[in-house]
Amino acid sequence: MSFIDDPRKWRLSMSGFSIKTGWSDSKKIIAKYPGALSPLDNVQFQEWMENAEKICELYNAALPERSGK
Repeated sequence: MSFIDDPRKWRLSMSGFSIKTGWSDSKKIIAKYPGALSPLDNVQFQEWMENAEKICELYNAALPERSGK
């Protein structure tokens, strides 16, 4: 996971159960793990995390440069 230097960027939450954006009071959830939390299917959850990280990577790469940078 890389350092988020722009509040527009998406990232996987610390728990891995959601994709988030924003900082502090402006944080919001973009997507949540769709599977059951209990019992947790470890294979499905690992696949979700890999896909979520890729989604964040692709989205962040497509963001236009912020003006003033």
